[in-house]
Amino acid sequence: MGLFKHKTSHEDHPYHPRPEHLLTQSFNPDGFTAAFGGCSDLVRRDIYIGAQGHSRAVLFFIDGTVSGTWVSDQIVRPLTQHPLLSDCHSNAQVFDRIIGGGIYNFACKERSTLDEVAGDAVSGCCVLFIPGEKRAVSFEARGFPMRGISEPSDENVMKGGKDSFIENLRSNTALVRHRIKTPELRIVETVVGRQSRTMVSMVYIENLTNPELVSELESRLQHIDIDAVLLAADLEEHLTDNRTTTFPLLLYTERCDRFCNGIVTGQIGLLINGFPFGYLMPMTFAQLMKAPEDFARHSIAASFITLIRYAALIISLMLPAFYIAILSYHKEMIPTNLAEAIIRIKKTVPFSSLFEVLGMLVAFEILLEAGLRLPKTIGQAVSIVGALVIGQAAVEANLISPVVVIVVALAGICGFTLPNQDFAMGIRMWRLLLVFYAAACGIMGISVALIGFLYRMASLESFGVPYMAPFSFDSVRDMFKRTFVRPLMTSVKDRPGMLDPQNKRKQK
Repeated sequence: MGLFKHKTSHEDHPYHPRPEHLLTQSFNPDGFTAAFGGCSDLVRRDIYIGAQGHSRAVLFFIDGTVSGTWVSDQIVRPLTQHPLLSDCHSNAQVFDRIIGGGIYNFACKERSTLDEVAGDAVSGCCVLFIPGEKRAVSFEARGFPMRGISEPSDENVMKGGKDSFIENLRSNTALVRHRIKTPELRIVETVVGRQSRTMVSMVYIENLTNPELVSELESRLQHIDIDAVLLAADLEEHLTDNRTTTFPLLLYTERCDRFCNGIVTGQIGLLINGFPFGYLMPMTFAQLMKAPEDFARHSIAASFITLIRYAALIISLMLPAFYIAILSYHKEMIPTNLAEAIIRIKKTVPFSSLFEVLGMLVAFEILLEAGLRLPKTIGQAVSIVGALVIGQAAVEANLISPVVVIVVALAGICGFTLPNQDFAMGIRMWRLLLVFYAAACGIMGISVALIGFLYRMASLESFGVPYMAPFSFDSVRDMFKRTFVRPLMTSVKDRPGMLDPQNKRKQK
């Protein structure tokens, strides 16, 4: 009877927001220990303060989140040996002198609630309780194990910085500060996630970035109420304007130079603790077709590559559908010699053209997914075996015609030229839809599907900016300068008007 059990609704379990003060234990060492429920990684150390040892204190930290050397040299040693703490007459005086510089640690904060000290402890701080005091001291001593800054793994770098973002938020903000040294750079932090308490930083330049964009992002972050931010979708689906589209509405990058370039252009950035990449917003279709290396090449070469990329997009989207349409409904469009060759090959293949193309497209997606999920060395071997051995065997066994293999392979290779893989995935899904329309109505079906594709693209927005900008409202000259060609840097005087920056001029 479990299938017919009455399903509970949201009214049966009303929303219960997290209170500001969640922990109800006493504000003392015993209450702090009870709040963590006897965790094995919570370390407690009782310390006599000063050389005479007249006062006592209790130091807490979580093993693995702090630097042991730093705690010993900068916290424990001055607590036990500093002469400033030896002649104190009360615990209150000890507390004031610790806050005033009796400890060598570079950062210390006074805390008065158990929620604050518990949050500091799990973030890599040491917490010091002094008996009789209704306040505590939090010392920053983070020592999380983390990997070093390395070259980007997903975005190739030809002429540019080799440093990429890592999982540590503070290291990422330091990388941004290293490139953008203006004091007007703003890094505004907030916490998202009831359980994960993930730090999220907005990055923008005051008096340059549109303040309405900053306010909109702040509002959206404040309205996110979820348990944890552990995956990219936890934030992406809460920040995007449209959650039903197959196209990305936030631009992600692991390259610090590309991130900083977007900031100085007028975009707003987002860095999340635990994520080795950053987000830029608003984002448009034209930005998806640009690669960071376009700005490292000469303008003529970069423009040539950009035009090839747009042509590859059209081929990847339309070629399989166009093949189905002309073979099923418009045979007169095929040259005579080619038509005779296709007919001769099709006599030995038992399946229809639609079944062949769909089978190859699905097999292509399976091989691509297998190559991504397996280790790199094995994934490359799977791709080679799938493309050469299985494809060749299918052709020799007369299961698939060679023309279909060429068409699907060319469409797949053209799809790999797209710089953004999320966008490439959306194009592959629309490619399948165009194949069905072509099988149903031929060229007319392709035309209807393309109109729907363009309508869908034109209806999207990213933080109020049309997705098809600058195609939508810029002049023809500006449209070409910001889409199909890469002009000389000296000729681009203004920032993109679609971002509506406060400082529209970028150079003389």
